[in-house]
Amino acid sequence: MPFGVVNELHLSFDPRQVQTETLSAYIRTCLPATMEKQVLYVLFTVTDEILANLCCHSRATLARVQCRYEKGRIFLSIWDNGIPFDPIKVTPSTQKQIGGWGLYLCKKLTDEMHYTRVNQTNRLTLVKYYIND
Repeated sequence: MPFGVVNELHLSFDPRQVQTETLSAYIRTCLPATMEKQVLYVLFTVTDEILANLCCHSRATLARVQCRYEKGRIFLSIWDNGIPFDPIKVTPSTQKQIGGWGLYLCKKLTDEMHYTRVNQTNRLTLVKYYIND
């Protein structure tokens, strides 16, 4: 895919039933075939973590994922109808329990993280910079 070309896909699902392999395959189809394995690993890791949080904590019954590649950036947006939760406000000091570091990892592996809540819907957008040479 040439630099700057937009490729975008949407997927709606029940977060209690979808498997991470399904989302990983979905994400892979929207990215350039030449995408480096390290970048794919980052995207798959953060997707897995966000999905795990949706399943375990959000009480969501519907979620939607949008993956978009545009001008050297990969946008991964996740909407859900679960309880309000802003993962950006979570810091290492607020995560006292074992296994509670996944969101911190997502912040470190991505270049930007944005959260909004509109009409009883959470939206988390993760951005990873990537120039496909």
